[in-house]
Amino acid sequence: MAVVEVKVVPMGTVDPSISSYVRACYDLVKDDPEVETEITPTSTIISGELDHVLALVRAMHRVPFQQGVDRVLTQVTIDERTDKDHDMDEMVASVFDDALE
Repeated sequence: MAVVEVKVVPMGTVDPSISSYVRACYDLVKDDPEVETEITPTSTIISGELDHVLALVRAMHRVPFQQGVDRVLTQVTIDERTDKDHDMDEMVASVFDDALE
């Protein structure tokens, strides 16, 4: 399972606010039963099988184009382990568990 951080930034919009684009991207993935999602102030986190998540990332990248934007910058960070399963909650918990040792 992979944990993927996605930032989709439409370039050259008339309004400096991009929240409507962010919301449209999030709406695309939030109800997908094959992934877990979390929205943060600066990105969307998606956890699931990498091939499926990457297909969602591609679809998210296309959203601003479908809304009339001519340029989109998308940043992706992939965290994937092969030695054990991990998810977003476990990753956050491990930060605090290590502090207790």
